[in-house]
Amino acid sequence: MKQRQRLTYHTLFPTWKVYVDGVSNDNGSGVEITMISPEGFRLQATLRFKFPASTNEVEYGALLARLRLAKVVGTHKIEVFNDSQLVINQVFGEYQTCREKMVAYVSAMQDLLQEFKS
Repeated sequence: MKQRQRLTYHTLFPTWKVYVDGVSNDNGSGVEITMISPEGFRLQATLRFKFPASTNEVEYGALLARLRLAKVVGTHKIEVFNDSQLVINQVFGEYQTCREKMVAYVSAMQDLLQEFKS
């Protein structure tokens, strides 16, 4: 008799890993996008911004770009790795956000994160 596979939350919605890294310096700003599927496949891209941006703005831009890419490939669960303690803590409400531009980034991030199962 053939056994049926039990479908669980984890088998229905496998976790993708999303790595965030942005850079801003005198030569410009940009981000590297790396996503790893549950099967180990890598999606990578590089974006260069054609406008001046602070390091934090680049970090937010990198994270937003990756989350949007995650939605495009149909990801429902993500695990985000980011080297900016400030960005992560602002998104999760641990740190206060003062500047208008940063408030807009935090709001966009929170809206986008709600579209994922976890």
